[in-house]
This record gives sequence, structure tokens and C-alpha cells, in this order.
Amino acid sequence: MHKFCNQCLYTTEHPFGLSVYQSGCSGCSTHQEKNVINWDEKHQVLQTIVKQVKKKSKNYDCVVPVTGDAEDYFVLSKILALGLSPLVVSVNDYFKNDIGWHNLHQLITNFDVDSLVFNPDIRVYKDLVRTSLRKFDHILLPSLSLHTSFPVHVAYERKIPLIIWGQHQAIEQVGKFSHHDNVEMSKWSRKEHDLFETDIDTLI
Repeated sequence: MHKFCNQCLYTTEHPFGLSVYQSGCSGCSTHQEKNVINWDEKHQVLQTIVKQVKKKSKNYDCVVPVTGDAEDYFVLSKILALGLSPLVVSVNDYFKNDIGWHNLHQLITNFDVDSLVFNPDIRVYKDLVRTSLRKFDHILLPSLSLHTSFPVHVAYERKIPLIIWGQHQAIEQVGKFSHHDNVEMSKWSRKEHDLFETDIDTLI
């Protein structure tokens, strides 16, 4: 029988894994860290990383994966304030409506940044979506796989030293890691959290 957190109402059935105890849950505890973190120290650490990567590439300092939602505006504003030169990348998941495309274009225009949008082969993509629905009951698995792999390919091919992701679901949602862990993307983390423990090779 699954348990409910008495604060956020998430349950132990959460796909990222959640610990529930009398005072709340692992996600709520991690969220409360934000009230005691020394944000000036965190900013200094960030500036150190920025100095290490700045101008290592001829054109761009970092790749920034975006979808066009509100947090992308926040992330890009912070990146530009640090003096970084970003390449904004996005994947066409073929689910966006006119409002979604407007938001993405507005983001790129508002910050006046270079962008790259990947359009997967629609025939292959449709087959993957059908297969994902049939095998895993998940319509967005191919989209999530592309969203988390395309930026890495771009950074590798163009020798851009840094990728800045706007969020880390396992920290923000369920507190699987602390804000002090300095979690970076890995093959394990991508499969465990972004792809819901599904090996994309199995899907293909």
C-alpha cells in the first residue's frame, strides 16, 4: 500500500522514488534546503565554472536545451547575465500547437540568441510513438529521448564545453538528491529519471 506525503500529497508510487515519513517526504525536505542554502557561495561556484568554460569554443560557451516554457526564460536570463554565449537547441516533438511555437519563437527573439531546432524524420518518429504507446503506455518517450540526447550530440560535434539544463527533476520533485550534491547528467540518471527506467535501445 502506497503512502501519501501530508505536505505535497505525492505518493511512494512516484516513478522517481519517494521516501515518506511523519513530517513530510524526501521532496519536501529537499525543497526546504532552499531556505538555508548560502546562495552567495553557490553563485561563486557557478562563476568558477563559467570562467573555466568561457571562450573555450570559438562561437558558443554553452548549449541550452529549451522547450519554450517559463523556466527557459529564467534560465536564459541568468546565463546571459553571467556573460555566456549560449546556443539554444530544441527538438520538434510534433505535439506543439501554435501557442507552443509562439512561446519558443518569442523566447529566441526576446533574448536574441542563436538557435537550432531538430525535426526528426516524421515517419520514423510516428513508428516510435506507436511502439512507445503499445509497449510502455507512454506517448512522450521518443520526445524525451531526443530532448535529452540531441543537445549532447550538438555539444560534442561543435566542441562546446558545457550544457546547462534548466531543471533536475529528481531533486525538485522527490528529493532523491540534495542541492549540495552538484548532480551532473549521466547515462544512468537519464535512463532512471528522464526515460523512466526505459532503455531507448529496447524501444527502437
